[in-house]
Amino acid sequence: MKITTYILLICSLFMIPQASAQSRKAGPINSGFVFVDGKYIESPYTVKRKGMTVYLNDIQIMQEQKVLTKKDFLLPKKEPGIPPSLKRDDDLNTMFSYKYKKTRYSYITAQINYLITKYKFEIAKHKIIDYYKNLPNVDTVSGISVLKVITYSGDTGKIAIASGSARDFSKRFGPDGEGLPKRRKYVEYVNQQVQSIGNALKSGKIYFVFNDTTRFDDYARFYLSPRSGKKILRQLNSVCTSDSLSFEQKEAYIKENILKSNQAHPYLDKIINNFSLDEERLKTDDSNTTGHLKNDMENFNEYVEEN
Repeated sequence: MKITTYILLICSLFMIPQASAQSRKAGPINSGFVFVDGKYIESPYTVKRKGMTVYLNDIQIMQEQKVLTKKDFLLPKKEPGIPPSLKRDDDLNTMFSYKYKKTRYSYITAQINYLITKYKFEIAKHKIIDYYKNLPNVDTVSGISVLKVITYSGDTGKIAIASGSARDFSKRFGPDGEGLPKRRKYVEYVNQQVQSIGNALKSGKIYFVFNDTTRFDDYARFYLSPRSGKKILRQLNSVCTSDSLSFEQKEAYIKENILKSNQAHPYLDKIINNFSLDEERLKTDDSNTTGHLKNDMENFNEYVEEN
């Protein structure tokens, strides 16, 4: 039996900042490496806050932070109740598809938001459980923080009602809610990102960032450590600039031997198409790394010959 897990869109609290004051600029920095969409960015690096986002050498590398207001959240003043069109034989997907008035939120989310704003969180949790039990299409409900819900149609799902976003929603908008942070907190948060990236580059880390509008924050990023990272950069340089391999062969080799983490795999096309780096930039005095690299390149040359 297939069980679907549901985490309701309570609100857009992903980027609400929790930060202390930091400087708005880091650099110039001569250490580390930066790649934007797979393309190497020449050092020195200057990281700075411009408005509510972060730029590195005048390239935006972070989503613009919006200062949120209550208008950005669904805060029903009256109890939404049960979706008027909900029927006994509706499955879970249909149940969540009924929209509340003219919003993008479901009736279910609207009711949960209402309960969280009206009651303290632990009480609201029990009210939410009772709400699910009273829905006309729901047969049984079990659990406390993660509910197992079975409908009369035989559909089964797990529904998280005590997620981090739900608790944060209560912290902001519950009966004793502290409200939304002021603009200065957003500024401090962005400044903190500036310092975090700057410190990583000062320590010699390799920073990859990719534009990705499919993500809620528009950017994907990951770091490589200084020692293993240089070895990886050499390997990438040899593979990506090779005239002996097709795109598919390069992609397969990188997945199997260089960037094994799934984190990087969605962006291999950008890395393969844009990667190029002067070997002089990669000089190191680490003889052990050089020895391992020689073996890796011998393996790569064998791979080229075999394919």
